[in-house]
Amino acid sequence: MKLNREPVIELIDLCIPILTEYKEYLKIKHPSFNIEVGESQIGSLTSYQGHHVYLECYRDGYINDEPNCITMEVSMKSLNTDKPIMDSLDVCWGGDGIPPELNGLDLLSEEIPWGEIAVERIKQGLPKLRDNMDECLKAWEDQYPKKNKTTANNGYNSLWFCATPK
Repeated sequence: MKLNREPVIELIDLCIPILTEYKEYLKIKHPSFNIEVGESQIGSLTSYQGHHVYLECYRDGYINDEPNCITMEVSMKSLNTDKPIMDSLDVCWGGDGIPPELNGLDLLSEEIPWGEIAVERIKQGLPKLRDNMDECLKAWEDQYPKKNKTTANNGYNSLWFCATPK
């Protein structure tokens, strides 16, 4: 079966404008971070067959045990079926480094079939995720104040470590 593009278009149209707005808000509050908004297909060589939209925050140079990134993500899978599923609505820390004590936030206790309920969950959840991201960035800044760069990541985009499907 071909990939069902309609839910992907709905996800992008719903989330990208909001995440772009959040990017501007967070850039003002946390200028030491690089913040990117994007979307991409995930799992194309697997049975996952998904797509995600994300807002990722990272620093060009990170210090010692500092985390490499934190990401807000909404993802869906099973796009090769007639029943796509939303499987993530969260903020999560990247895989490298030691994040501050403050946890990210996972707003899905279970997967949700794509449709009106999933869209409503996204609309209600994104502001909570923005607030959690803001708190996490503040905790990151407090625990790892920006100093001279001792470990450069050469502009490396750490999305691979941050936004992996569950």
